Amino acid sequence: MGTALSGWIRSTGHACFLGLFASLALASCSNPSSWMKDMWSNFEQRQSPVAVSLSSVATPAFSPTAGSYSADQNVTISCATPGASIHYTIDGSAPTSSSTTYSGAILVAGDGQSLTIKALASKPGMDDASATATFVINYSQVSTPQFSPPAGAYSSDQNVVLSCPTAGAAIYYTTGSSLAATPDPTAASTPYSAPIAVTGDGTSLAIKVIAVKAGLSDASASATYSISYMQVATPQFSPVGGTYSSDQNIALSCATAGAALYYTTGSSLAATPDPTAASSLYSAPIAVTGDGTSLAIKVIAMMAGMRDASASASYSINYPAQSAPTIGKYSGIYNSAISVSLSALAGSTIYYTLDGSAPTTASSVYAGPIAIAGTVLQTDQGLHLLKAYAHKSQWKDSPIASATFIVDPWMKGFVGVGADSTSNGIPAASVALNSPGGVCLNAAGDLYIADTGNDVVRVVSHSSGLTYFVAGSPGAPGNTGDGGLATAARLDHPSGVAVNAAGEVFISDTYNGVIRKIDTGGIISTVASGLNTATALAIDAAGNLYICETSGNRVWKLSPTLIMSLVAGTGSSPALTTDSAGDGGPATAAQLRSPKGIAVDPSGFPIWIADSNDNRIRRVDSDGSIRTIAGSGQTSADPRIAASLGDGGLASAAGCTLNEPWGLALDPWGNLYIADLWDHRVRKISPDGTISTAAGNGDNGVFLDGPLSDGNAWLSSIISVATDSSGRLYLIDASKVRRIPFPNP
Repeated sequence: MGTALSGWIRSTGHACFLGLFASLALASCSNPSSWMKDMWSNFEQRQSPVAVSLSSVATPAFSPTAGSYSADQNVTISCATPGASIHYTIDGSAPTSSSTTYSGAILVAGDGQSLTIKALASKPGMDDASATATFVINYSQVSTPQFSPPAGAYSSDQNVVLSCPTAGAAIYYTTGSSLAATPDPTAASTPYSAPIAVTGDGTSLAIKVIAVKAGLSDASASATYSISYMQVATPQFSPVGGTYSSDQNIALSCATAGAALYYTTGSSLAATPDPTAASSLYSAPIAVTGDGTSLAIKVIAMMAGMRDASASASYSINYPAQSAPTIGKYSGIYNSAISVSLSALAGSTIYYTLDGSAPTTASSVYAGPIAIAGTVLQTDQGLHLLKAYAHKSQWKDSPIASATFIVDPWMKGFVGVGADSTSNGIPAASVALNSPGGVCLNAAGDLYIADTGNDVVRVVSHSSGLTYFVAGSPGAPGNTGDGGLATAARLDHPSGVAVNAAGEVFISDTYNGVIRKIDTGGIISTVASGLNTATALAIDAAGNLYICETSGNRVWKLSPTLIMSLVAGTGSSPALTTDSAGDGGPATAAQLRSPKGIAVDPSGFPIWIADSNDNRIRRVDSDGSIRTIAGSGQTSADPRIAASLGDGGLASAAGCTLNEPWGLALDPWGNLYIADLWDHRVRKISPDGTISTAAGNGDNGVFLDGPLSDGNAWLSSIISVATDSSGRLYLIDASKVRRIPFPNP
């Protein structure tokens, strides 16, 4: 007692000790004062700590105990040690403190069920204790359910009676078109209470049954029934199906007196639904009219007590054909306004469009030569995609004739040629930009500009040509505004912008090291952070955002659910620009050197990366591998000589050179455009791998507009490119956005 007692005294303190032992002295000693004095002296001499040996937790107990039972059991686990926790397993593994915590009875249910429970009781400061118990459940069997009439094929409707010889057994059932398609019944299935009707010509019904009684094993059975009536005569068409040069009225009939005919129609038999009694009831001939009309008819004949009969036929009306209208000018590029005439078969009406859409009878009617005007900077009036067709009564509509015309296709200063950097809602040509870093377009053709030096993102409206602020305040850098309107937020040198299909805008807030998102309500938020100079952005059709982390030498992907994953780069750069470190291997193990441009196929692969300081374009494929598709790592001695750049050959050839490529853009036809910064050109890689110059002549000149063909359209510092749905090219050249109205690839 001394050791344990003094340990207790030391843990509870002198005051508690004095109170307790004063009571003991008074109650049990003839000389209490002497007894307490002796005890206190003994206590003072034993002030050093005393180690107390703790015992094990009590062994877990099961109720009921392990064994075989003829009915389901709820097994409880307990431990006699107060405060002990119990963990258990039922998969045969040894339980640990990470196993399932016991909180209530464990059900062992089902005939033939065997369950082994392993339990572990534990309590801090005490040794664990464990126990194992196995429980087996074994019922006896219910009698097999019976069907009356038995399974089989019948020529009349049947009512199927189910029964079970076991008194008091409950019957549950499921039905389906076949035994394979019918789920196995359980006690949660339909309870049997009345005969099951199998009715209707052609009906097939599978029935699965289970008989259930408490304390006995279930019993199951199945049967299949089919009903087959006599058949109605096949419906007839007059005239029969075929191609006709005039309108037709189709009569339907059936040789079975009293049969009703129902029908459906469509453009083809494959596109026509099968008729039912809910379809149109035939009462008069069906008209098939109009040039080029194709009509499929499906018919079903029905009569009570007989099997239905069906038939089908297809009809086509083919008027005489006429040729496509003649367009009086060839497709091409013109330096001044032109007049285009159209002609067709005498008596025809010509309908036409100028926006590339298919003409209809609601389109413009040709009444005389069509004037094609020159380019207006803020609109797309210089590009005309003419389509026309001819219509004449009782003649087939002509094929569509088409031509593409571009008038005044100069490379134009589109945005940034003005002097106003602070006003909102002004024409694009009046705006002054300050070192813009990125451009992109949304589906409506609105142009977004990361106006880097002005700390804002702007948009040029496609419909009005006016420019508006999207985010930030001119000349007021910062990192504020999340949760509020983007126009009230502060950005710090935004250098990349992208818009997804939903209209959400993503911004590389470069100096803040974050990616900001503006939702469709104009509210801004931060969706990624900790980036080392985020620049160019791209988005695929699934809404994944691709980010160039330029100083971090990596490319990232941000999913719509804001999961960030590495696409390419290790964070370090190769020792030499002549190294394409990692080609042929995983992109995530490859080295990049200051990537500044990115483009992605709408499907998500391939991904193209401007490995800028390596003078290469690299491609990541769906298997995660990376390779160089353009650039040898070398630069041209004279960028004014196209041949020295490798133009006209394969981009992957050793003679192809780039000089710090920046922005990348993919057009609708699969052409990849490259902002070839110090070659003062926009380069194009065709789908076949050939590289060429799309704009610029290699001279680093002053901002000068001009036709692409005359060599005067000089470029200075091209850092970003974008294309719209028609293939027009937009590029940032120094502090201006320029536009090139390419008509096609």
